[in-house]
Amino acid sequence: MKMTAFKLLAWHISVILFMMLSISSCNQANELLSTKSVVDQKKQSFNNEDLSRITKNQLDQSIQNWNQYFGAQVRAIDYNVTGMINSEDEMTRLKNEIISLDAWIPSGPLYKPEQVTAIMFREYADQIKAIESVSNLLDTTLAVGQQVVQINWRKGATQFSSICIVGEEGIVYDNMLTNVAIMEEPDEEPEFVEYKDSNAKISLTAYGWVMTVYHAKWLWGQTRGKGKVTVYAYCNGSSISTAHNTYNTSAYFSVGSCLLKARTIQNSPCHKVQHTWGWATPTGSVSFDSNKFKVNVGGVGSKGNGGGTFGACCGHYI
Repeated sequence: MKMTAFKLLAWHISVILFMMLSISSCNQANELLSTKSVVDQKKQSFNNEDLSRITKNQLDQSIQNWNQYFGAQVRAIDYNVTGMINSEDEMTRLKNEIISLDAWIPSGPLYKPEQVTAIMFREYADQIKAIESVSNLLDTTLAVGQQVVQINWRKGATQFSSICIVGEEGIVYDNMLTNVAIMEEPDEEPEFVEYKDSNAKISLTAYGWVMTVYHAKWLWGQTRGKGKVTVYAYCNGSSISTAHNTYNTSAYFSVGSCLLKARTIQNSPCHKVQHTWGWATPTGSVSFDSNKFKVNVGGVGSKGNGGGTFGACCGHYI
């Protein structure tokens, strides 16, 4: 019996020693995994050299142009690559940061760039609508594989940053950069176009003029939106054929919304058309008031609207 008790005690001791060794091995393994994780993170460090040439040029030009046009109250300082979207969870996290109440967006009249500033979503009265608009846009633009860039800003004594999502072909979205635009001066004179109307029962000449009514550019200089109105006067010699007069419009505004409306207000002796237009970045809105025949714009961020009249005659425009 004593021998059996001794063997039992020895067995218990061996079990305890085995468990202690196992725990020690697990701790060592965890330490190795932790060390490996740190090494992996260092290996995955990012820098601005990871950006494509197109993207880097767009970021450099955007910062330069922001400070040139809108830098009176808020200035862009610099930027640095902070990571990459590697999963759906990471995409969701970034989206939530971009549309958080503490995220910054531009505010102020585009035509008075010295008054353009930056506010947080929480400071904007219609924050829910603006956040919803940006959220819907991000659902269709964010993707795994895109890079994440932090842009640093200064507003007086306050420093803040924005999350800029970029791809190989350039900037995808940034609260500050995407929600402003540079306006080009509209055409002073329309461009003449002429063609024969093959559908007319009599031989008519269509004298047409096309007017660019707005021209918006991205901060990095490329065209972002343009609106055009073309007016035709169908003429038999010097006499206008009012039954054939026509006009058409074309308008677009990338990553935002726009409207362009036109109507004939005079058929003879010239074909005269009234037009109204408006555009807005994602945090803004565009609507048409048919009673006043006017496109209205609202919300925060860059937006523009206007209108006017011009017409086509037999051989000249008005």
